[in-house]
Amino acid sequence: MTGRIRALHHAPQSMDYVVDSHPAGKRLLVNSTRGGMMNVHQYDLTSDGEAAWTALTELPNTTTASRYSPDGAALALTTNESPDLRNTDGYVLSTDASGLRRVFRVREGSQDRVHSWHPDGRRLAVSSDAGGNGRIGLLSLDTGEVQWLTGEQTQIEEYPGEFSPDGQWLSAVRNVDSTMTPVLYDTVTGTERPLRLPLGVAAGTQFALGGQKLLLQLTTTTTRPELLLYDLDTDTYDVLIAAEYGGLDPADFVPGEYVKYPAGDGADVPAILYRPRDLQPGQKVPALIHVHGGPTAQFFRGFDQYAQFLADRGYVVLAPNIRGSTGYGVSWRDANLKDWGGRDLEDVAAGAAYLRSVEFVDPGRLGIFGGSFGGYMSYLAAVKKPELFKVRVPIIGISDLRQLHEDNSRVMPQLGYYFRSMMGDPEGDAALWADRSAVTHVDKLQAHMLMTHGTNGPRCPVNQARRCNEGHGAGGRAGTG
Repeated sequence: MTGRIRALHHAPQSMDYVVDSHPAGKRLLVNSTRGGMMNVHQYDLTSDGEAAWTALTELPNTTTASRYSPDGAALALTTNESPDLRNTDGYVLSTDASGLRRVFRVREGSQDRVHSWHPDGRRLAVSSDAGGNGRIGLLSLDTGEVQWLTGEQTQIEEYPGEFSPDGQWLSAVRNVDSTMTPVLYDTVTGTERPLRLPLGVAAGTQFALGGQKLLLQLTTTTTRPELLLYDLDTDTYDVLIAAEYGGLDPADFVPGEYVKYPAGDGADVPAILYRPRDLQPGQKVPALIHVHGGPTAQFFRGFDQYAQFLADRGYVVLAPNIRGSTGYGVSWRDANLKDWGGRDLEDVAAGAAYLRSVEFVDPGRLGIFGGSFGGYMSYLAAVKKPELFKVRVPIIGISDLRQLHEDNSRVMPQLGYYFRSMMGDPEGDAALWADRSAVTHVDKLQAHMLMTHGTNGPRCPVNQARRCNEGHGAGGRAGTG
């Protein structure tokens, strides 16, 4: 071992994600857009340049591999060969690119995926949302049968991790009430074993030291990420790498409060609320709604540097998991399909109403900010709900859905595919795409807006900010950064 770093060959316009190394140690499994659409490639570490690359799939829809089989003869991948763009199924492929076969589908239209291989090479960890929530199970490649491990509880999502070296345990992460908690499942009995950890967000659960310990990262609303080594014999853990805070005192961080507020249709919107420390009786402070990206993502009860900074400066911050967010079942996640800027925006408006009811919030000083999809919602709230907020801060936001789809389809076709799966066809649903784009309604802008956008981002080009800036109404102020 020399510790020498070797740069691998990379095409400047492609996106390359290494997901596994071959058991023989001379090849890498890579999900890459080097051929256009995201597909599965193999990188030969004994070669250089273009000769190192071999395309294992050339499928028209987004295709991603997860792992090599234990013997290195096959790999597991997820793709879609159905006309339903929301559909995904699990496949197995030989490493010589032959014998692609579908091994896992619960039903057409659901998101069914294959993940890690059991050490016996005959079983795969799988996940499916066909039952209304994210469930995990063990697929037998011999029989096609699935041993389901997660129950059918729509408010719980689970994601599979790795198998222990002896195959006894499958690690998983349970997503419930904006927390991520590690769970081990016995692969024979299906019995679950939760780990004893503080409430927060755990990630990267990997077996170590022969399978007797788990390596994982943990963060809470008041602690930055730390690397832990969890002892499965004693249910205790050691902190291997502690979080650093520089000159900051961790005691000054405020805990995020898990709350739910009523939406206009009677649903409850889950959210995390941060309030400034040492509020005085009768004090009224400004408040901000932070909208997350995605929209298929969510806010967790982990460390939020933006919320902590703003709370320290005297702001209340509400981080809601509006319609379209993950973590609360399929119906909640899919509630904004072909409806971006519809029920999700109404959930944001309900968040503003909730903040106005909080005794320590100044109802006349509300703002909204967010990045990517959060920037999209910040733009749209400014023109669809101009009376709600005094200030809007879209960060790398989306103002024109049609333009973004055209740009992404050229350089990141997997994102163009994602947009179509979420908002329909840009031609057939052109009226919807136009109505849910802020540039269509830019004359409605009334309040201050700070637009922040980098010039080199491929996902959301700077023309999204420039177009909105060029056409902003006379009643507002806009600027780019």
